[in-house]
Amino acid sequence: MKNTFLYISIVMFAITSCQTDLDAIPEDLTTRELTFKTRLGVESYVTGIYGLAQQEGALNGVPQLLGEYQSDNVTFRGSYPTLIDIREYNTLSDNSSVLYIWRDHYEVIAQTNYLINNIDKCLDATFDQVGRDQAIGEAKFMRALMYLQLTNLFSQPVQNVGVNALAVPLVLKSTEDKDLGINDTPRATIGEVYSQIEADLLDASTKLTVMNRTRANSAAAKALLARVYLYQDKFAQAADFSNKVILDSNFRLASNFLFYDTPVNEEHVFTLVNSKSDPSTNSTLDGSSEIGFTNETNSVDDGGRGDCLFSVDLRAAFSAGDLRFALKKQDVGTQAPRFFTTKFNDGINNSSDVPVIRISEMYLIRAEANFRSGSAIGDSPLNDLNKLHVRAGLAPLVVVDLPTILNERRYELCFEGFRRMDLLRNGLKLRSATLPQTALSSPGMNKVVLPIPQAEMDLSKGRKLVQNPGY
Repeated sequence: MKNTFLYISIVMFAITSCQTDLDAIPEDLTTRELTFKTRLGVESYVTGIYGLAQQEGALNGVPQLLGEYQSDNVTFRGSYPTLIDIREYNTLSDNSSVLYIWRDHYEVIAQTNYLINNIDKCLDATFDQVGRDQAIGEAKFMRALMYLQLTNLFSQPVQNVGVNALAVPLVLKSTEDKDLGINDTPRATIGEVYSQIEADLLDASTKLTVMNRTRANSAAAKALLARVYLYQDKFAQAADFSNKVILDSNFRLASNFLFYDTPVNEEHVFTLVNSKSDPSTNSTLDGSSEIGFTNETNSVDDGGRGDCLFSVDLRAAFSAGDLRFALKKQDVGTQAPRFFTTKFNDGINNSSDVPVIRISEMYLIRAEANFRSGSAIGDSPLNDLNKLHVRAGLAPLVVVDLPTILNERRYELCFEGFRRMDLLRNGLKLRSATLPQTALSSPGMNKVVLPIPQAEMDLSKGRKLVQNPGY
């Protein structure tokens, strides 16, 4: 899935090879217009959306790992100055890693926008409404996921600044421009972006009828909605939608922790699949050398860079006997005695899958949402936490409070990109007093969020883009 154009090329070959007269294809048809002439073309175009999401600046590691780098979960030992600056809250607006994240997300969004706005142009009689709804649902799910990640990274949490603070440009139109529609679009408010995310996911949840853990599905849309509602403190909705996913018979907690590279496992609600022949990829921007989950989190001796390792703080947080702490490997060679996660274990080929949504997250969301709203939708917070706690080989908890819930999220989801938002949305510093840059890590501090890339600011028509404070 290097990019969408690979799929378009395949489809164009399929279309043109069936033509008895190639001259019958109008010369003014663009590549995408030609692709959208057939059901096969549209379906392949949808697959290409996931291909673009495999860029490491989109869904294949960098945004998620930034959620760990800025927090207390990891120690960063890499040499990338752009990532060091982000880690140390010293980011500048010309940071190239930030630009790759921004552009990679908007490339995916541009692809989804084109499909949503142009699918009616496909007049193929074999493309029924169910198939069209499936395509639209997948596109809307991916668009919502991209906007959620962008909002989390480029704006302060809504709990700190409110719904009227600025988020990111909300581009919904189709565009053929290289600027992806960004440069003439001002930043929308956090409330406006969240409203669009909710609308996309609600629509997707009704349109998606094919159950596939490696692509958008109805349960994944509901699960992402649960996350979106939790991040806005809409606890009743978060509990309701997480409960809907838990009640879905397609998913259940795995009996062990061998599911990370098994995308068909019932633990997964949605996972982005990589393989040796189709691994995670660099940004399509010239000069990109970004790295993703597997390369960052594996030691040098295991084929990775060895940049992202367990912090002393995280190691100390785990209880003795917690099987989730066993998902680590102590390097005995070049980087001894450092500890690395084994969740993404192919540092050589970058082929480890990305666990975007797991059923365990739904239990954690339901527990927190019920606890904070004083409800018991589906089950009690204590029972939900104990399902994960006992699976990890620990004795059942007796009482539950908010710190216990957040700690359980930390143990279960570490290295998957959740820690930064969990701390910020709860008004907690990203670093404890024993870690460096503690004072800079408080919610509301300028550099706990990323800058709008200077390259985009310079191209903004009429200077519509507004920079974040402190940049």
